[in-house]
Amino acid sequence: MKENRMTVTPRRRARQRGSYWLEAAIVFNVFFAIIFALVDFSMAVFIKNCVQSAVRDGVRYGITDPVMSGLNSAIETQVVSEAMGFVKTSQISVTYTNPVTLTQVTDNTGPTPGNILTVSVTGLSWAWMCPYARSASPMQISVTSADLMEPTADGTVPTP
Repeated sequence: MKENRMTVTPRRRARQRGSYWLEAAIVFNVFFAIIFALVDFSMAVFIKNCVQSAVRDGVRYGITDPVMSGLNSAIETQVVSEAMGFVKTSQISVTYTNPVTLTQVTDNTGPTPGNILTVSVTGLSWAWMCPYARSASPMQISVTSADLMEPTADGTVPTP
């Protein structure tokens, strides 16, 4: 008895090869889109965490290790040095708030013990590497940290 087998002709084999390359192109496109999205999102989270840590370190430096003059610039320098190059001094803001009246202190009594020191980074953005299925506008990152000023060891008040 004769078996009925389908024979593969060279012409059919050539068509299947073309189909293979088309399927591979579709799969690779989706695969690389997922890989780029993972790397892109991970980088944005890394930058946010790095800047958040730098701002926290700046606040901690400001409340525990105050210099006697130029405290604001010392805090800004501390934040820039901890931020791994993601932050410029122009993006950092250092403010003092009176905890009783909740008003911002603008004179030289800002770094008085008991006032709230707030360090903020604004204007930082992350442009998406591959804006596939997302808006092409960059993600805006802003970070703020605050704590109470501690008294200095000798009881003096530093100037901002």
